[in-house]
Amino acid sequence: MRLRIALTIFLLPGLLMARGIYISRIIPGWYQGEAEHRIDLFNPTAQPIDLSGWLLSTQEYCFQFPQGTVVPAQAVFSIGNVRPGRQAPDLDLENTRGLVVRSARPIPGGNYFLLLNKNSSFVDGMYFCPFPEVPFLPENGRCLMPGGKLRSFSLPNQYDPLWKGRSLAMGEDPALHFIQIGGNWAPTASNANLLPAVSFENVSAEFQKGIVNLEWKATVEDHSLQFEVERSTDGQQFEVAGKTSAIAESRAVLNFSWRDDHVEENQTYYYRLKNLDIFGNRIQSNVTRIEAREELTDFSLEVFWSTGARGNELNIRLFSTLDRQVNLKMLDQNYCEVALLFNDGIQAGSRNLLKVTEALPKGKYLLIADIGDRRISRQFFRE
Repeated sequence: MRLRIALTIFLLPGLLMARGIYISRIIPGWYQGEAEHRIDLFNPTAQPIDLSGWLLSTQEYCFQFPQGTVVPAQAVFSIGNVRPGRQAPDLDLENTRGLVVRSARPIPGGNYFLLLNKNSSFVDGMYFCPFPEVPFLPENGRCLMPGGKLRSFSLPNQYDPLWKGRSLAMGEDPALHFIQIGGNWAPTASNANLLPAVSFENVSAEFQKGIVNLEWKATVEDHSLQFEVERSTDGQQFEVAGKTSAIAESRAVLNFSWRDDHVEENQTYYYRLKNLDIFGNRIQSNVTRIEAREELTDFSLEVFWSTGARGNELNIRLFSTLDRQVNLKMLDQNYCEVALLFNDGIQAGSRNLLKVTEALPKGKYLLIADIGDRRISRQFFRE
């Protein structure tokens, strides 16, 4: 006996980022049955998009979005049926005025999902079939919507460039389906478990002049949406302190930063990062602890990069308002000593510039300056 399990289709955005709103995920269970039926729309732009009067059409139904339907900036908006044990969509398809049934039963020969704007112009769409052929395209349709308005639409043939090829992963249902990508038919994958949208690396925090500077590096996938920065004063109860974009058009290793100027001096803070992807999934980093205390300003240790004859060179600037002895060491990410960079005296008011011309392996490094009465540390990354 074959189990009837909902089919899940994931649509990775790729080149669609410049087109505005698009269909990011489909779970095409029979919308009047017990299986989950869900369509996710993703707005990657910085502005909300009004869907009032837009049309969502399949072989089984037409749905006109009611007035006031708005997808916020950089957000996912879901339409679907409400079923026990399932995540409720933003808009209940069966109980919202605007649904017109085109077929009273499921259609076995594949399906399409078409998004039209209020002028009935093609915005986005995709199709899939149990065999590498499309018996239902091209197609013309007409729906008499609630209120008596007749909506007409037409679907291009399967080779029209309006249909954008995308990578798909089917859900737990073992049934084989096909999608056309770049003009070639390809079988869908049988596993819907996508990789996390982000893997966090090198999260660090520094307090200077009343502000916590949070920096991190992350490998970002193309279904990543945004980072949420969470803050806590006890390491247990966290609240969202801010958000920043995490959109990438392809897999990439990127550097990010965020500034928190809502902190009190002499307080301990804890930070963690959460990544939200276009499917609503979240993954979080480890917790980073920071003491909001100003370092004494009679000595400074600065790190910056410059371009030299051998490429990128590490520059270290030491400054002190007092004559003092300085011992400066470099440690790698395993806290093993890499080099003794400086062990000498410096004069008050002088700026001492050290250059490291030898190439360093990629990774995280720590500088520790022992200045007699205390130690000053600075972290940096070699890309």
